[in-house]
Amino acid sequence: MKKLNKKGFAITTVIYSSLIIAVIVVGMLFSTMTYSKKSTDDMVYTVEKDLNEYTKATYPTVSTPPSGPSGPTPSSPSKLCKRATTFHKEVCNQTSDYCIALGHKKGDTITYGNTSTTNGVLKQGDAFDCDVNGDGTYNSTTERFYYVSDYYDTSTRTFNINYATLIYYNNVSGGVANSSTKVAYNSSNTNLNGPQTGYTQLPSTSQWSKVTLYKSSRQLLSTAGTSINGNPLGTFSYTGKAARLITLHELNSAYNPGGSLVTDNKNALSNCEYLLENTGFTSSANAYGYWIETLDYSITTRVYSVQSVSNYVTSSSVTNTTNNGIRPVIDVAKTNIDY
Repeated sequence: MKKLNKKGFAITTVIYSSLIIAVIVVGMLFSTMTYSKKSTDDMVYTVEKDLNEYTKATYPTVSTPPSGPSGPTPSSPSKLCKRATTFHKEVCNQTSDYCIALGHKKGDTITYGNTSTTNGVLKQGDAFDCDVNGDGTYNSTTERFYYVSDYYDTSTRTFNINYATLIYYNNVSGGVANSSTKVAYNSSNTNLNGPQTGYTQLPSTSQWSKVTLYKSSRQLLSTAGTSINGNPLGTFSYTGKAARLITLHELNSAYNPGGSLVTDNKNALSNCEYLLENTGFTSSANAYGYWIETLDYSITTRVYSVQSVSNYVTSSSVTNTTNNGIRPVIDVAKTNIDY
């Protein structure tokens, strides 16, 4: 083997040294890049973790129910009134007039309310159970009402098609169902200031907490308008009461639809027997009928009432305490009725 001279040895040493240095430098660079990448990954992970934790703390996750038929169905608020599924019945216990005059026989069972109804349509006589006391129960015995007509606004003297007039199945005493109690319309012997005596028997807003009147102050009307023999009629306040008295206009809409106001027409209520439930219509133990809000146009001491003797609307003295009771009517938005 040929030996290197000094110059060749020096060159070889330089080359080997350069290669060694290059290897070291490359190794250092690779190590630095590997560490840098790891540090970067660690930093990204840490930042991502911190952001996720902040997001969860600041914006809690809201679970979304599955869509389609398998998902939960949102519950809608309960409406005040629902169609009745059972019907009130009474036995005709009279021997003449009353239920006999409308073709029933003594001992016959009388069913109140329309047994056939149409979804989405309100007809006079449709029976409803209304949770008026707000206890969550639609009591078919004590919370039975019947649709009579659209709401009659005595101020504008027009019907409001968005509200319904529903009449209770019974008269009341102190706001509680009572078929026998008889009271005066106004013991002051005038009709000019409304049913000041009788209205006190109506349910209060605490007894029937789920209902309110469309208007608690109502314009008094006679069959001739806003006066009686030159005496102007004012308003009557039902403040504190959840119900009012029915008007002749609403009754007439039921038993004489589209016609002029009719009174003293015997057996006019033949197609509205639900208006006679719990009256003398079936039993002499009950009050003959009940007062209505509309006044007699001819005299300041008389007002109209529903009477079961001849099944019609007639005029009575405002101080009479032997014939009539008080029957509540509620004003209900049709959107609050399940029909």
